[in-house]
Amino acid sequence: MRETRTVTVEFLYLDTEVCTRCGGTGGHLAEAIERVTPAYEALGIGLERVDIHVTGPELAVNHRFLSSPTIRVDGRDIAGDLAESECGDCGRLGGLSSVECREWRWRGETFTAAPTGLIVEALLRAAVDEPVEADEAPYTLPDNLRRFFEARADGTKRTCC
Repeated sequence: MRETRTVTVEFLYLDTEVCTRCGGTGGHLAEAIERVTPAYEALGIGLERVDIHVTGPELAVNHRFLSSPTIRVDGRDIAGDLAESECGDCGRLGGLSSVECREWRWRGETFTAAPTGLIVEALLRAAVDEPVEADEAPYTLPDNLRRFFEARADGTKRTCC
């Protein structure tokens, strides 16, 4: 079947090698894409994954990055509300007293990595719903990310989320 459109999935992150939140979310995203691919093919919809390693404040601003990790489907954050908690991986590796990274809420539970089921639901919704314009609300670099990038620039921060 000929593709009628393409759904773009963006995975934005600060580190996938050290941070279990970023690494776990990236792995769950790959699994979710594998699971929905047959449905996308049957519907004639293409699926494109774009990984964006956010390495500095300029990239964070350019991509309107709010928290690590983030998954967007056609420009819309799949998490809904933004929730964060202290990330031990990043705190230890970063030399910062506190680093907060994204939490994911799904079906009444809280997860530190995006659950595969949450991602599958978002991808299936995108396949059957009409495309929606991405939210273009004013953006300011969150204080948590600003401190993260400042510490990194000062040399007190290695890679982390």
